[in-house]
Amino acid sequence: AVSIIAWSKPGEIVLIRQYRYATGEELLELPAGTMEKGEDPITTAQRELEEETGYRAGRMKHRATYYTTPGFTNELMHLYEASDLKTGKQRLEEDEVIEIVRTPLDEAIQMAHNGKIKDAKTLVGLLLFK
Repeated sequence: AVSIIAWSKPGEIVLIRQYRYATGEELLELPAGTMEKGEDPITTAQRELEEETGYRAGRMKHRATYYTTPGFTNELMHLYEASDLKTGKQRLEEDEVIEIVRTPLDEAIQMAHNGKIKDAKTLVGLLLFK
């Protein structure tokens, strides 16, 4: 899988708000998604960023790879940094409802500290960029 920390402008990142059935609540998250068979991680990151947010990245750089939950699965998460964003159009799947939330990085860090951000991939991404 991949996750993307995308800079909408200096100091401001793009988060998404999405209802997650497994948790029964809306979560604030980094844009993310799973790789299709034979797809490389950077292609997945570019595709998922555009599908979920409508943004296309002028620059995409790999920042980290980590296991999501090694006690349960061997899934690797590839974290990318996206910048030089160009506005496009979201291409959501039929059952997806995603709100784009542009947030100052410092505010997102504070939301992580006060429990408003609970998603692990987002917490990892914020930690690496703090």
